[in-house]
Amino acid sequence: MVLGPDAAVLTTTYVGSFTDTAGMTGEVRGAWSAVYHRSPDGWKVVQTHESMPVPAPPRVAARRR
Repeated sequence: MVLGPDAAVLTTTYVGSFTDTAGMTGEVRGAWSAVYHRSPDGWKVVQTHESMPVPAPPRVAARRR
């Protein structure tokens, strides 16, 4: 989104997959934003922000009494 002649914001979401050193795979999701400012040298990123959802706590099996 253009904020003015010398400023803009980009926001996007992402999904990625990974494999850790133990061979376990998983998925990561999040959102990323960047604020750009036009300087005499061209467009420069002046601020970024990344957010990832908080993972749900592990489910614990109910114990019978």
